Amino acid sequence: MLRASDLCGEEGVKAELFLISDFQRTMMGESFPGVDSSLRTFLIPLEANALSNLYVDTAWFSSPARYAGQQARLNVRVVNAGQGDYEKVPLRLKLNGEQRAVASLDVPAGQSLELSLSFRLDEPGWYHGAIELTDYPVTYDDRYHLAFPVSDRIPLLAIHEGSPSPYLSALFAGDSAFSFSATPYLSVDYASLGRNSLVIADGLNTLPSGLADALLNFTRDGGSVILYPGEDIDPSGYSAFLGAFGLGLSGTPDTTDARVADLDPSHPLFEEVFEGEGAREGQRMDLPLVYSHYPLTPAVGSGGEVLLGMDNGRPFLLSGSPGPGRVYLFASPLREEWSSLPRHALIVPLLYRMALMSRPVQHISHTIGGDDGLRFPGISRAAEVLTLVGQEDGTEIIPGIRTQGSDLMIYTYDQLRLDGIYELRDKREVLAYAAFNFNRSESSLDPMNTDELESLTQDQGAERVSVLGASASSAERMIARLNEGVRYWTWLVWAALAFLLAEVLLLRFMKA
Repeated sequence: MLRASDLCGEEGVKAELFLISDFQRTMMGESFPGVDSSLRTFLIPLEANALSNLYVDTAWFSSPARYAGQQARLNVRVVNAGQGDYEKVPLRLKLNGEQRAVASLDVPAGQSLELSLSFRLDEPGWYHGAIELTDYPVTYDDRYHLAFPVSDRIPLLAIHEGSPSPYLSALFAGDSAFSFSATPYLSVDYASLGRNSLVIADGLNTLPSGLADALLNFTRDGGSVILYPGEDIDPSGYSAFLGAFGLGLSGTPDTTDARVADLDPSHPLFEEVFEGEGAREGQRMDLPLVYSHYPLTPAVGSGGEVLLGMDNGRPFLLSGSPGPGRVYLFASPLREEWSSLPRHALIVPLLYRMALMSRPVQHISHTIGGDDGLRFPGISRAAEVLTLVGQEDGTEIIPGIRTQGSDLMIYTYDQLRLDGIYELRDKREVLAYAAFNFNRSESSLDPMNTDELESLTQDQGAERVSVLGASASSAERMIARLNEGVRYWTWLVWAALAFLLAEVLLLRFMKA
């Protein structure tokens, strides 16, 4: 419509615009777009005899972190946007040129189906491929491309005052999924802090300004921080750092016994931690005892979240996230004299989930035409110009680049036109992979009929817009009739010939 307006929008020019489409609801929205007053616009909706389309809508991993040796579970949503049932449709997952999982689908008409594909991540590095199925006649959405990195191990750092915590070492040091290290708070290398996914400040009585600034920058770059306060804290050292997250910590401990009593099993931090209907419904569970604690205060409107609450109404675990990263603040040190948490069964899944969710979830696919940037953690570029190159057709674009801490942000600026796997290259070196898919809203084939289009244009006051009912076979004839008018000359020729014949016959018989 913009193109027609540019071509025919000169003063005094009268033109007609014919729009032939199925006019899908997802395309039309709630209002009809503005039309140039110089254009007489005709809408010709074409309706298919039968709607049929099965497509892969989206995919996501159950776990936010992926590391070598893990049994990954990929969730897939398949939608039947047609009017008929699909039965025994094969669905395949291919990664790095190999088939990794397969499933068979039965999807009723107008319904969606979610299923899980399990496979093993054998080695660290980048995985890229697609989820594939086959249906006709709409085929562009039969492949859902995806790309994601797999880490060797998740790097964790514990910063301690005095001796390191034996509980943290017991949990993380012997686990092959994590790379755990501990260092005194006076010996922290601030420059290498960003190499970790999670930093645990264990038992610090104060936060020096340099360490507080380094941790704040670390969270702004997407990392997570766990704070276990010391046994004799200086609240002023914590206030500047916690204030950025809308959290507060009092320096006077409360020595009254309490119990952790408030826990939401549906929170992502506790997902798949508890079993049974009673746990999922929030019934009372065996939760830790608290012997002493510091009063915690989330600021009103700060977004601070109470993850664990005590029966005295105070929070035991707070979380704050003003940016990509997140901070977890406990009310008690990780000491048996303060609470039973160090030896409670809850500490293992709690800290384990915090470690797995320590970095923002990286998207495994992106939508063509989207404005969001692509985040590549821990990638440093050597060349001033990086390129995105399509694997299938060799399409090459120069994206926008911005460095955010230790992460690289890429912006495509609507340059891509084809879906598929793209390589992020520094000259000839492949730094990472990115998967792009077409917007799945176009896969919904629900069209607007003639009456609905007329109602939409009338509601918007589009006076120079008319809706014409037409089938695919008669659309061409209707356009020709509107453009050229009804042709009567052939009828007049035949009428003239008929009159001549009648005159000849009358003259002949009249003479007789």
